[in-house]
Amino acid sequence: MSNATPTVNRTGTTPIEVRSQTRDAKSAKSKRDVGTMPSWLNWFLRRFTKHVVNPLTLRRAGRFESSHAALHHVGRKTNRPYVTPLVAEPVEGGFVIPLPYGEDTDWCRNLVAAGKGTLHVKGETIVILNPRVVEMASVQDQVRAAQVRNWTRLGLRSFLRVDRSTSY
Repeated sequence: MSNATPTVNRTGTTPIEVRSQTRDAKSAKSKRDVGTMPSWLNWFLRRFTKHVVNPLTLRRAGRFESSHAALHHVGRKTNRPYVTPLVAEPVEGGFVIPLPYGEDTDWCRNLVAAGKGTLHVKGETIVILNPRVVEMASVQDQVRAAQVRNWTRLGLRSFLRVDRSTSY
């Protein structure tokens, strides 16, 4: 049985076939798109954050009263130093950093390529090592339950797990 409905245009002369999606196709599409954002929105938000939000956030990031940390890392191609504001959730032996824009952001790729960086959190400077991208399942038992709920609501799937350096 076809889902096509014959429709007549304004002049009433040419029939046009209009197809509608089946209920199964609609539900399959909606299940697949849960937790993802359109690529144009991701593109816009990444650039807006990089050029507008980050410079404002960096003014207070890393200070004792700030909820944001400041990540110091070097460019993988240029060796140029960069500072990026982010949220770092402390866990045993290191930190978990959410990746809201995915693992292909410049700062994430730079940190993974270098293998180390410096994190300024709550007025403390911490050398971080061994950055690796992990899934929610591997960190959810190490993080506060409220934080896991927030990340789940936001649709976050991947995180960067870093280890705290034991030498000073």
